[in-house]
Amino acid sequence: MQKLETELAKYDPLRDHLLKQQVPELVMTFAEIEDVLESSLPKSAASPQFWANTSREHGHVQREAWRHSYNAFLLAEQNRVRFVRHAVKS
Repeated sequence: MQKLETELAKYDPLRDHLLKQQVPELVMTFAEIEDVLESSLPKSAASPQFWANTSREHGHVQREAWRHSYNAFLLAEQNRVRFVRHAVKS
């Protein structure tokens, strides 16, 4: 349980950064994400599965950082991630 909490906490700065954004779409380089995290992304960040927009039950705790407000899409050849805000339900 402690490891899961530590892994979740690692991505809290990214969650907080995204929650502050007022734009419908945001593209960030891996370097920009690492600056926000004050930590390196794992090598697995280069795979689409790392950024897939699924729930924690699928074992990727980092997704909790963005899934409540944004969907994430890897732009693999560019080492960038496009975050797209969820549509507001009226």
